[in-house]
Amino acid sequence: MTTRRTFIKTLVAIPPALSFRRAWAAPDPSRLALIIGNSAYHDAPLVNPANDAKAVGGLFTQAGFTVDSHLNAKRADMMAAIEKFGAAAKRSETKLVVFYYAGHGAQLDWRNYLLPVDAVVQRQEDMKQRCIDLNLLLGQFSAAKDKTFIIILDACRNNPFGSAYRPEQKGLSQFDAPVGSLLAYATSPGNVASDGDGQNGLYTENLVRELSKHNTRIEDALKRVRLNVRLASHGEQIPWETTSLESDVFIFNEGQKKLSEAEMEKLIEADVTEWARIKSSKKIDDWVGYLRTFPNGRFAEIAQMRLTRLLADVEKQRVEQQQQDTAKADKLAAEKRQEEEKRKQEEQKRLEQERIEREKIRIAEAQRLAAERKQLEEQQLQEQRRRQEEQQRIELKRREEQERLDRERQRIAEAERQAAERKKQEEQRQLAAQERIERERIRVAEEKRLVAERRQFEEQQLQEQRRRQEEQQAAELKRRQEQERLDRERQRIAEAERLAEERRKQEEEQRLAAERKRIEQEKLAQAAAAKPVPTTSAAPSPTPKPVAAAPAGAPMIDIRAGLPVPLLIPPSDNPFSAGRYPLGRIYTIGDFATVRQTDILTGVEERTYTARVTKVDYDEDRVELNNGTIISDLMGNSIKSGPIEFDSPVQFTPAEFQIGKKWTATFRRTQNGQTTNAYYDLQIVKRETITVPAGTFDTFRIEGEGWNTSVSARLEVRFWLVPGLNFGIKREFVTKNKWGRFGSTERHELVALRQQTIQSACLTPGSGMARTLTVKSTCTG
Repeated sequence: MTTRRTFIKTLVAIPPALSFRRAWAAPDPSRLALIIGNSAYHDAPLVNPANDAKAVGGLFTQAGFTVDSHLNAKRADMMAAIEKFGAAAKRSETKLVVFYYAGHGAQLDWRNYLLPVDAVVQRQEDMKQRCIDLNLLLGQFSAAKDKTFIIILDACRNNPFGSAYRPEQKGLSQFDAPVGSLLAYATSPGNVASDGDGQNGLYTENLVRELSKHNTRIEDALKRVRLNVRLASHGEQIPWETTSLESDVFIFNEGQKKLSEAEMEKLIEADVTEWARIKSSKKIDDWVGYLRTFPNGRFAEIAQMRLTRLLADVEKQRVEQQQQDTAKADKLAAEKRQEEEKRKQEEQKRLEQERIEREKIRIAEAQRLAAERKQLEEQQLQEQRRRQEEQQRIELKRREEQERLDRERQRIAEAERQAAERKKQEEQRQLAAQERIERERIRVAEEKRLVAERRQFEEQQLQEQRRRQEEQQAAELKRRQEQERLDRERQRIAEAERLAEERRKQEEEQRLAAERKRIEQEKLAQAAAAKPVPTTSAAPSPTPKPVAAAPAGAPMIDIRAGLPVPLLIPPSDNPFSAGRYPLGRIYTIGDFATVRQTDILTGVEERTYTARVTKVDYDEDRVELNNGTIISDLMGNSIKSGPIEFDSPVQFTPAEFQIGKKWTATFRRTQNGQTTNAYYDLQIVKRETITVPAGTFDTFRIEGEGWNTSVSARLEVRFWLVPGLNFGIKREFVTKNKWGRFGSTERHELVALRQQTIQSACLTPGSGMARTLTVKSTCTG
């Protein structure tokens, strides 16, 4: 019988010449694939990577790629294969390059390392010298211009070095995809992936299934893979991708053409129909089905967020059921313990009866001995009493003699004390009489001296008072004269300033009137195209229920000019990535943002307005601001903005922030009875520090371009958002007609914000003031 252990030993024994390998002889030399699968590790062997590599290699061969496959490769073999692969990628005819690796991987100092089967690692330095730095492959790719690169790593198995060495961090490190590339991990950075119980690992099993579907964009396929693996692992393994692809990539190159307008409309209609069917659903299968059918649909980000909430509820129910099962087991164990206790009590009762009988016999014997002891003690007591009476008579006689001597000594001492007391009193009387006579003489002399001094002082005060009165009268006369002169001067200056201010106001009013007239004329001449106005709101709480007030002790955010801005996303320590953050919005009634709106072209401030949360309904996924004037979902996607209404939430806000993330927003917009159709293609382009009236913020910048197909208007939008804040920091909308003339050019900038609740699980104290808070980059929403 062949077991997994004997199978791995057999793989180790296969000579390199017989290893699974295909030459560069596929039909299409413009599409290359390097496949490596390592299973036969000495300290921590794996079962499925070799099978995974065979399955993926077969898939890409079937798709027409030129495939080079290696199983159980040593370091020298991997280095040679990568160098050869890099040289082939630089050829002018090469267009699409795919690298797939299955096996052990590890991270060190933010770099990712792939482990050859002959790697022996006992310390950090060994990893750098004996493993393959993924940057070696990326360096080969960076030298190849105008290519598209796909890197897929199923390399996050646990304990890659056995007991010899354990890395400080698990899994692989996050790495933002360079331009024109896509990086896919079997699980999220810092976590480990399952090797699987079947013929293939959990990730690769789903990867092969989804990539085998024709006419499927690789990004859509990977989203389905992530969904399937997440559900199959009950959330313990969630695949991760980062992309900077500049065009659609299909594994099966069948000359895919861009959808016609009719086909696009049909696809949108199917998307809308499915959304209308499930938008109020509480069933996980409905949202899973939507994401599988429309992985890049107009509601995909919203569906992902709602699925996350439903899965959290299921997990909560599972934990509660587990607690109930544990309680039942504890109850049965308690009943069993009670029965055992009852048996022990009966046994103890029998033993107690035997002990009582033995105790009765012992007591009878003790009573006999006690009677004999009592008789002896009475005899001893009588002798003791006789001796005590004799001693008492002797002691009484001694005390009487002692008392007589004490009384005599006291009488003599009292007589001596009284004589000394009489002598002392006589001396004190004589001394007191002398002191009284001396004090009286001194008092009389002092009174005479004080009377003379008081008379002289009163005469001096009278003279000084007359002199001061004369000086005050002269000074008061001079002050009144000076005050009258100053009053006349102030009246003259005030009159001159009033006349100058009136002239300045008249000139300013004339200038502003001319400027307003010019701006109105320019705007009336432009064709204003339809545009959506997003509102910011909050992400759902893990438990869907209406919120009326902030929970006690929740951290509060207060942002405005003059206050320090909280550090909500710390600078990334990873030099290869800007980090990944959940949306993290939690809405509370009373949250508000004050925003300044200006014209992008002229810089003229048009208005300042405030959006305040007046109602939050988690069951309906609905947030109302300004008493329903503005309505959004819990992610901050617009449903209504003043007179403008949308048929469904406009998917402007992503479920998580990560550079390179792409999605689409397609919607119908109705205003004053007129409905238009529009769409945006959006992407998180970079992490950027910006300054607005409220302060300076570290933000993620989102850019979108689209088209209003009903009025032939080109649409541009830019958002600057901070994870954890319910309102945007800055946003810009630009519309142009088909001739390139500007319609709307709006800029909205945050002036002030107050938010009563932020995910405390996602906060860490920052340095400096106590109000500084930081969202953890590892927090999941």
